Amino acid sequence: MKYNFIILGGGITGLFVGYKLSERGKKVLIIEKSKDLGGLLGSIQTKGDPIEKYYHHVFVNDKNFLELIKELKINDKFNWFESSLGFYNKGKIYDLSTPFHFVWFKPLNIIEKLRFGLFTLKIKLMKNLDRLDDKIAEDWIIENVGRDVYEKFFHPLLKSKYGGNSDKVSAAWFIERIKLRTTGGISREKLGYMNGGFNLLVKILEKKILENDGKILREKNISKLIIKNNLIQGVIFDGKRIKSDYVISTIPLPELAKFKELPEDFRKKVSKIKYQGAICLILGLDRQLTDFYWTNIIDESSIGALIEHTNFQPLEKYNDNIIYLASYPDFESEVWSISEKKVFEKYFDELKKLFPDLKRKNVKWWKLSRDKNAGLVYETGYRKKRIRNKTPINNLIIGGMFNGYPERSIESSISAGKDILKLVEG
Repeated sequence: MKYNFIILGGGITGLFVGYKLSERGKKVLIIEKSKDLGGLLGSIQTKGDPIEKYYHHVFVNDKNFLELIKELKINDKFNWFESSLGFYNKGKIYDLSTPFHFVWFKPLNIIEKLRFGLFTLKIKLMKNLDRLDDKIAEDWIIENVGRDVYEKFFHPLLKSKYGGNSDKVSAAWFIERIKLRTTGGISREKLGYMNGGFNLLVKILEKKILENDGKILREKNISKLIIKNNLIQGVIFDGKRIKSDYVISTIPLPELAKFKELPEDFRKKVSKIKYQGAICLILGLDRQLTDFYWTNIIDESSIGALIEHTNFQPLEKYNDNIIYLASYPDFESEVWSISEKKVFEKYFDELKKLFPDLKRKNVKWWKLSRDKNAGLVYETGYRKKRIRNKTPINNLIIGGMFNGYPERSIESSISAGKDILKLVEG
């Protein structure tokens, strides 16, 4: 059988594109290497509702996501919730959920707070950031607001998102990210979540594709792309040649670069886009740990951020207190090679340093997820290196997380899917 489209990867971008194309009568085949769909949005089952392997939420300006759930008629399962933000410093957690709380943030003195306020105002007014794409965010922040403010406030934020790569990201990315996520309001930030988790979105997209006579294969590894006369003609897996008019790759660029049948200069180009790994340890506790949804760790710790999901969603949905420990270690770190149990022990010991009264018996269950392609590092010069959807091979289209700038999110994954559709549908 020949397909109109073969889609590599069953994450949100791949599922969205597969849904749209199959809805329009195209013969679609999605090939996913793991047993679960959804990619980084994949879920695990708790004693109650499913929960994402990696923490997720939606922002108020995520219009593509909001349009999609309305189209799928699952918007009644979606709600907005007030968020809360804490900063852990020397055994104390400071509430920074609103701009007013900043007045009582003791790690910064009054002069530093004034500099911080002027700095954020400057960011809101900035335009034309190309000149700062080659400037390291750390250096630019220190030049504008001082090292003390950087170390006490901005470094923990960058560390919680980029770990060991926090000193490589560009000032242009940093400014755009702040502008995107700063609404200018004085109340608590509102974040969105689905009743039953985002697994509902994954399941409904899968259901729609199958109803439209699309096909989804799991636990399949593509061994080769079939290319002839600079035209993609299909793929090979399990020794089978599957033909297609188009191949759409939504897999991470490091995985795409492994296909040696692609032009060498193209493989080198995509290999220049740096990815970072993420380790996410989910704990099911018999007690609440903090009063906050999100807590950044200022103190030196392997834990970049602590996300207490059941301070964001009702506890009764899960029957346990759900806490994510997020970390972004370098690829040389032992945590990528040691057993899951040893990783758990390492991070639990780190957590006990922050919360000495926490006991091992408080942990009812735990689940570890590790992914070396969990996100992009928007390092200096990224704007000039951005990879577009078209490739040197005719009818081979690529898209996914690397299209998202300045954010990697559910929203950017859907947006990447829309960009792909524009190319293949003309």
